[in-house]
Amino acid sequence: DLAPLTHRLTVIEDPPARGQPPLDCLLARGATLGSCALPVTRIDAATYSSVRREARTAHAGYVRTRRWFCARALCPSVVGTMITYRDSTHITLTYARVLARPLAAAMAVTIRG
Repeated sequence: DLAPLTHRLTVIEDPPARGQPPLDCLLARGATLGSCALPVTRIDAATYSSVRREARTAHAGYVRTRRWFCARALCPSVVGTMITYRDSTHITLTYARVLARPLAAAMAVTIRG
């Protein structure tokens, strides 16, 4: 719907939502980094593919962000030494600051085309 309104349009992929805030998981009795990592489900993967396809159809750029949250279809609660999410759907300010440059670089690539 937005494509006709602008010369350049970029869709930024949503990071995967979490069913439980990571801090709650990490503080639970017996929790491990492995038990607090969530898989990318088939439904999630299909949704990402569908949005990417729609962006291509609209001749929009597409920034893949899932790679900054997941590896090999598994999304850990901690990347390096940082907790990635502050709740089920919002990333921490610390992790957002770390991702600012990679996001800017990815956006520049989509704008150049």
